[in-house]
Formats: sequence, structure tokens, C-alpha cells
Amino acid sequence: MKKLLIISGQTATGKTALGIQLAQKLNGEIVSFDSRQAYRYLDVITGKEVDKLKIKNEKLKVAQKNIKFTTYLKDDIPIWLYDMIDPQEYLNAYEFCQIAEEVIDDIIHRGKLPIIVGGSVFYIKVLLEGLGSYGVAPDWKRRKDLEKKTIEELQKQLLLVNKKRLLGMNHSDRNNKRRLIRAIEIGASIHRQHSKKRNRYTVILCALSLDKSTLKEVIQKRVLMRLSQGALEEIQNLLKKNYSFDNPGFQTIGYKQLRGYFNGQESLKEAIFQWVSAEVQYAKRQMVFLKKMENVFFMPADDKLLVEKIHELVYSSYNQKHDTEN
Repeated sequence: MKKLLIISGQTATGKTALGIQLAQKLNGEIVSFDSRQAYRYLDVITGKEVDKLKIKNEKLKVAQKNIKFTTYLKDDIPIWLYDMIDPQEYLNAYEFCQIAEEVIDDIIHRGKLPIIVGGSVFYIKVLLEGLGSYGVAPDWKRRKDLEKKTIEELQKQLLLVNKKRLLGMNHSDRNNKRRLIRAIEIGASIHRQHSKKRNRYTVILCALSLDKSTLKEVIQKRVLMRLSQGALEEIQNLLKKNYSFDNPGFQTIGYKQLRGYFNGQESLKEAIFQWVSAEVQYAKRQMVFLKKMENVFFMPADDKLLVEKIHELVYSSYNQKHDTEN
């Protein structure tokens, strides 16, 4: 079974730094799961943490897109999936995970531990469980067979593949053959995806968090630090290169909140306040999403023994899995 360690959790909780420390202890490599860091040239505001040395360039064709990305080093640990696409391009979760799976398999093939690091929790969920109902294409052969069944028979079948969906339907939908068939179709697809993904890796998923007051303070300091590192200059340079706030790469926290300042509609102080507020709200959403996932180890980000605890967790969990399989 392929082993996979995931360090996720709230924004500004030190996930990358922790991932680097763990990679040094566990002979691992980092796979960035931050959808913002996948964009080239968006460096300061997205908080890419890399040294100058680039060790490898890769080209992949995904969904008719030519994806090129560079692997960087941080403290001699490779970090994958930075700088994959131009800010004018769009890369969805499914495409991102297609690339990630190739990278993860390559790391495993070389005898190392892939350590996913990032707060794009939906992307992590897609990697582990599939896309769910998103993008489930119609199954016309299945529909033809289902059309022959009665409403009661369809309800019983939906109960088997997606009990939660059936119980959540109102009276009208529960007695609507077309909607029952579509629900069965989606439910069966989700089940197949989940089974396939779930059996692909032995996963340890750790989620970092901070109490509300500490988190807000950390976020405020980080926003000010990124401004001092050249966040405004980064945007100015991109605008000079004919990039726009309407580009997909700019539709992310930091760039969106500074748009009003660059358009002369808001003061820098107002833009900073909005930036901090957006990061705090994002951190809340991350935790809500993570709490809905299964088998997550929630950990305080300010625990001084965090590296040792996760290190021990990895060894005990993987050894236990190995003993069970034998």
C-alpha cells in the first residue's frame, strides 16, 4: 500500500515549515496543495517558501493544457507543484489532482514519502475521494435500465447507493423518477470513485489549527510581512506585463482585496483590513470542511512537540497497517 502523509489545516499555521521538518526526518518530499501557489509569478502574496535552486522542470499534458512546473528546494527538500500555470489560465481541482497523482507516484517509486502540504482542503478531498457529483456524466445505458423500474424500486436502489441523499429529498423529488435516476447515477459514481481512491493510499491526515485570537494575530503579522516583502510591487510588475485583476490567478485572497487600492477606490489601510478579514474567514471555512472529512487528526499548531508527535503517529500507524496486512 502506498503511504501518504498530509499536513493541512488553517491558513497561517506553519504547514510548510512543519512539512519541511517532517520531510527531513522521514525521507520525504513536499507536494504543495495550495491552489494559489500553482500560479507562476504569484510569489509574495501566496507565500511560496523556496530557495533559489531549481532542480527539475516537468511538462505534462492535462485536459488539453500543456502544464509546465518547476520543482524547487527548501532546506534541501524538494517542493512540487509550484508555478504550474500562467495567471491567465484556469486549473480545476480534477486537473490539479491528475498532476498530483503522477508526482506522488514518482516520489513513492523513488522510495520516498510524499508529504502533501496545503490548505486547499477541497483539492485534498478530491485526491482521496474523487470528485463526487461534480462532473459525473450521464450513463445512458444505466438510465435505460432504470427507466423500467417503478418509483418504489428506484427509491430502494437509491437507499443502497446513497441513503443520505434519499432521506434529504423532499416529497416531490422522492417521487420524481427522473430525479431518482440521476441521484442513483451520481451515488453509484461517488461510490466507485471513493472506493478506488480510498484503497489507493494509506493516509495520515493531520489538520493544524489555532485559537481565534492567536490565529487573527498571526494572520495580521503575516499580511504585514508580505507587504514589507514586496506584495504591492509584485502586483505592479504583473500589471505592467499586461496581467489583469480579472485573470484567474488573481481571484484569490490578497490580490482580490488589493484591487480596490490599485483602482484608487480604497485606501491601503482599508485593503489591508479586508485582506486580514478574508484570511480569517477562509481559516474558518477550512476547519468546517476538514471536520466533515473522515479520520482526521486535529492538532494545535503551536504545540512545541508537534514534529515528534506526527513522527510517532506516522510510524505507529504505518506499522499497525503493515501488521494487519500480514
